[in-house]
Amino acid sequence: MHKAQEIYWKLYQIDIESKITLSSLALSIFRLKYYDVSNFPIHIPNKNEDTFIRRAYYGGHTDTYKPYSEFKDKHASS
Repeated sequence: MHKAQEIYWKLYQIDIESKITLSSLALSIFRLKYYDVSNFPIHIPNKNEDTFIRRAYYGGHTDTYKPYSEFKDKHASS
């Protein structure tokens, strides 16, 4: 842990103990090194825009199915 902490501090001046997930660490590094706020500001929608977007995403679901078969033959695993 200390070695990783030293590496990230040396490269990015970020303390990895202040980040809960790898995603938050990656986002911090991206914002620090690559994101230019003056050219690409993050748009914060107003209430009307937010409601419109949330209604568009309302409902539905996604599923993932893993194929399964009880028949074990030479073709099932290839």
